[in-house]
Amino acid sequence: MFASMKIRWSKIILLFTVVILTAWLVFSPSDSERKYNNINQGLQNGLFYKIDSTDRQVLLNTIKRLCLAAGVKDSVVLNEPFTDQNRTALHFFISTPAAAGITNCEKGNAVFDAGIKSVFVDSSIVMPGDWLYSAIPWDLNPDQPQRFQLIEDMIPFNGIYVNFIILHELGHYKMHSQSSGYFDYTGNLHDKHQEKEIQADSFALSRLLAYYKEEDQFGRSVSNNIGVNIGLYGNKMPLRSKPYAGLIEMAEMTVKGKLLGVAPYSPYYKDAQHPEYIIRQENMIDAVLKDKDLNDTVRQKAAYVKAELELYHHLPSVPEVEIITPEPVLSACFGNKEILLTYMRAKTSSNYYKIPLDKLNTLLTDSFFNSYTLTGNEIFKGGDNADTNMVTDLWSSASHGFINIPVQGEMYILQGNVWKSSNLYLPPGLSNNLLCVLSPPQPAAYIGGVSNDVYKFQNGQNSLVKNRTLYSFNGISCKGEIDKQQIEAAIKHNTTIIPGQINLNNISIIEANAYVPFSCEPTADSVIWGMAEVNMNDMNVTSVSIFNTQNIHPSTYMQHGFITISLNNTATTFLVQKDEPERHSYSENWSVYQLSAKSAPVKIGSYPFTYSRMHDYHVELLFTYWSDPLLGEYGVRWLPPGNLVVNWDNDSMFLMDLNTRQAKVVFLPGGFNVHTGTCGLMAAFTPGTNRVWVIHP
Repeated sequence: MFASMKIRWSKIILLFTVVILTAWLVFSPSDSERKYNNINQGLQNGLFYKIDSTDRQVLLNTIKRLCLAAGVKDSVVLNEPFTDQNRTALHFFISTPAAAGITNCEKGNAVFDAGIKSVFVDSSIVMPGDWLYSAIPWDLNPDQPQRFQLIEDMIPFNGIYVNFIILHELGHYKMHSQSSGYFDYTGNLHDKHQEKEIQADSFALSRLLAYYKEEDQFGRSVSNNIGVNIGLYGNKMPLRSKPYAGLIEMAEMTVKGKLLGVAPYSPYYKDAQHPEYIIRQENMIDAVLKDKDLNDTVRQKAAYVKAELELYHHLPSVPEVEIITPEPVLSACFGNKEILLTYMRAKTSSNYYKIPLDKLNTLLTDSFFNSYTLTGNEIFKGGDNADTNMVTDLWSSASHGFINIPVQGEMYILQGNVWKSSNLYLPPGLSNNLLCVLSPPQPAAYIGGVSNDVYKFQNGQNSLVKNRTLYSFNGISCKGEIDKQQIEAAIKHNTTIIPGQINLNNISIIEANAYVPFSCEPTADSVIWGMAEVNMNDMNVTSVSIFNTQNIHPSTYMQHGFITISLNNTATTFLVQKDEPERHSYSENWSVYQLSAKSAPVKIGSYPFTYSRMHDYHVELLFTYWSDPLLGEYGVRWLPPGNLVVNWDNDSMFLMDLNTRQAKVVFLPGGFNVHTGTCGLMAAFTPGTNRVWVIHP
């Protein structure tokens, strides 16, 4: 009896379950219906980009012509809600990060959703504010309506980039009929193979060239500004060559932009579905080079950029962590246990991020290259005294922790996550005139601040430096100041040579001593270099040395190549310079010398520039595109215990080991701001961008 009752109850339960599931299938909305509703609600709530009506029409017309080039005959709508009448149309949406939860399209990405026959393109691609902020003059407003003309003028390659991405997604629609993204796709994917992404790239390239060929017939070819960023000029080449020039420019500039941080994704980004972005650009240039009718100049440039991308591809050569930041970086500073990042916030309260060094070391150990996106866990506001718009730089004191160096007024000390009053104000001579902050690897006991007083513009000439003053800070106490005239007087008193130039930007600091390089030209064809040593406690010049520069031909242009470090507990001065130091010559190599007042300089080694291997690519073309390497403000930095970071603008960033006398490339390109820490790490970034590279040489 009980057995039969169990059987009956089992049948009843099974029947009930079937009824419930059937009802759920009948009455619950499908996945597509749910997406339709979510997108319509998102449009109503303002989650999608509100494009100006004029720009909207321009973009819609472009999309329609791209669809024709792709062989897509569907009707097209842009940023319109789904209705019963338009569901069969191909929908395009300009998405935003706020809508990513319903579009699966993150910032800097584009996505094709096969289930609802829709292409989502993030607004940062179509309206590239980050690129504009880094490219346009300060007196233009990149947020103005009808920005397409501004984009065309300032960053013409972006139009080709947008068109290529749209055609890539149309390639998925035409060939694969499945959802995918230009970069990652956070929806459900069944196909994890990279072959379909490569096919979509090839489709986009072939149809893009067909598109521009068709556009020529209607006078809508590529802008005459195309190629200007890589030494090619659209107004000087045949119409047929202009799209190729734009593709080459797009490949190089988007890779560099992703390195700098003006675009969200790394150039080294890859996943199970997508090849590394650099490789995708190399493949595209390979396809361009196969065209037998390609203009010779464009062909040479394509080969050059292909070789350059291969250089990028083979980096990093040392462990690196790419920190992707949610806001533009202002400064970075190493502390005892953390690295502190500050951000530019023009309209809202300032943000700061602290990342534990243990976290960074784990990331550096786990993989040769790692990418880390900052989250809300690292963010803090800093309290009422946290306005980064008033901060010139950061300082990490070994005894007091993080201290901000303001544009003017009071310094603040970071206690926990709040900036607290220190009762220390910048001296009157430094306030409003702070040129830069000078520091050895941080944390540091002493730092220096340099002020810069300038004459006003006269007769159309650039402003001239009138005087520079060095201030010394120990702990949070201002120890004193010394001006240019004091150093000049000490030099004149100690030598028979009258100084011609003192570069207070290039001071080296070791404990309580500052080492100030100077140069003078006793005759028209000679340059003499020396060093003044300043005690930062009493700000007196304790010694002046004239270096023996026999056989190294020092140049007045090599100010940033001097550095004094503590090597084996001895202050030792090095000079880094090109082997051919004339300002406008092409240099194959650079060298490091150890200098002394008592003996001839010792050559530590000579090393090839990274770009010197590019000589195979048409010398005339090289000179129209590539400038000779120069050492900027962050030219040479000390990385304890015995390394020099040599940072060449227009080339690469090298690490030179003074013990082994070997040098290796640690980052490409050079010219970034570089901060070093006593922990042995270095941070490279460009202010105003969303990327910080932490490197462990």
